[in-house]
Amino acid sequence: MKKNVLLMVSLMFIIFLTACGGVKNNTPVEAAKTLMKGLNEGDRELINEINRAGDYWPIEYLLDVTRPLNIKDVDKMSDFDFEKDEEDENIVTVRFEDKEKQQHFLKLLMSDEKDGYFFVDIKDYGTIK
Repeated sequence: MKKNVLLMVSLMFIIFLTACGGVKNNTPVEAAKTLMKGLNEGDRELINEINRAGDYWPIEYLLDVTRPLNIKDVDKMSDFDFEKDEEDENIVTVRFEDKEKQQHFLKLLMSDEKDGYFFVDIKDYGTIK
């Protein structure tokens, strides 16, 4: 009897940990936050999980293109501002400031797929003068 209880508790714990894992991508903004977290931390694995752009935006190219925006200089995720586009709900604009107080933006396109929203394109990006 004790073995069955222990087995059940262990199984429930494993299921709980599995349910908490994975990317957060239930909305376009959640998917954008996940991508920015990956870019900010240089986490190629996380970027790979949220990136459905295929050969158009491979991870190394994505990191190279966004490097001049100094995303890694942003101290915490709450320093990023995420705004869903009024005309296209799958576009999220991300604004942030680097350590030099330079303001930058990324306009990200997310795709609505059966298992959540995923990054598919950067529609625009740059530094705000």
